[in-house]
Amino acid sequence: MADIYDFFEKDMPKNTISMADIINKTKEIISYIWSKKLIVIIAGVLGTVFGFVSALTQKVDYTATYKFTIESNSNASAGGGLLSLIGLGSSDGASAFSGNNLMELIQSRTMVENALLAPVCINGDSMTVIEYKFVCDSIRERCKTYKPKEDAETVSVCEIEYPLGQKRNTFSRAQDSLLMLTSSQLLQKSISVEKTDKKLNFVNFSFTSKDESFSKIFAAALLKEVNDFYIATRTERTNTNIKSFSVRADSIRKEMDKALYRVASVRDANLNGVAKVQVERLKYETEARINSEAYTEIMKNIEVMKLDLARETPLIKVIDEPIYPLMNNKKGKLASMIKFGIALGFLSVIGLIVMYYIKSIQAEMKEKESNALNKVGE
Repeated sequence: MADIYDFFEKDMPKNTISMADIINKTKEIISYIWSKKLIVIIAGVLGTVFGFVSALTQKVDYTATYKFTIESNSNASAGGGLLSLIGLGSSDGASAFSGNNLMELIQSRTMVENALLAPVCINGDSMTVIEYKFVCDSIRERCKTYKPKEDAETVSVCEIEYPLGQKRNTFSRAQDSLLMLTSSQLLQKSISVEKTDKKLNFVNFSFTSKDESFSKIFAAALLKEVNDFYIATRTERTNTNIKSFSVRADSIRKEMDKALYRVASVRDANLNGVAKVQVERLKYETEARINSEAYTEIMKNIEVMKLDLARETPLIKVIDEPIYPLMNNKKGKLASMIKFGIALGFLSVIGLIVMYYIKSIQAEMKEKESNALNKVGE
């Protein structure tokens, strides 16, 4: 039996690590870490202190999130087929803003700027959303002590205002620049749009800022701007056709009324039954009947288009909307202290293990050098 063990020991490579070696090495590492336990404790304490300070000094971000879906029955429109045949349908507009296009619309500069210029009432005071942003960012508070410099080459934000009712085409260069800068910053850092599932038509729209109230107000303003623009674009063609037909109907109605008055006038003059007068009366009656039939048909078409418009108007159906308190990234002091304490303590343990292996390698190298020198001396 001993010969068998001798056989395996002879053929076994010298660098093979046995389970006993692993256990012994593990015990050595644990013993080394235990001897340096003060370092681990200090690292854990420093981690808890850092976690406490981080929780106190952290700037909280508030996120307002809308979850919505888009409903549209344009394909099921009763009059859509007939109107398309005569060139009055709105099939082109049906796919103008659908799917990913709507997500891009939410993230467009024009929509963000329109939302910033939208009116909002705060504690009884009416102002634009961008002015409320400056209030939330304490810019207007700092501007109370601002004194403009006569030789300044640039315009300060304290000198720029966005009053309610000012038309966009009357903005100064400074107003345009600040508005564009503000919208760009919001697009890059604060606005997020994503679909929860590619197969479903649900969209999540989120807006994040340092002020809880502003997050909710701006998110609502932006979604309203997008919804209004979306509906106006989708229904523009049908609305134009309805207006055109309505003008034509009014014109025909006037002509019909004139013809009816003429018929009444001829009937009063037709006392002696003169043939010429009878022919003229018949002419006016025919004209009145034709106008009446034309007016009836046009009114039918208008009603069909109105029905079609109601059915093809898209609806952004909000499923979830933000409510106070908004979601935020505020860290609890205790949780932050525990997390950072454990993390820094764990890193210190890793560092001690690395140091142990470095020392072990250095000791092995010194031992090999010493053995080599002894052999040379012999």
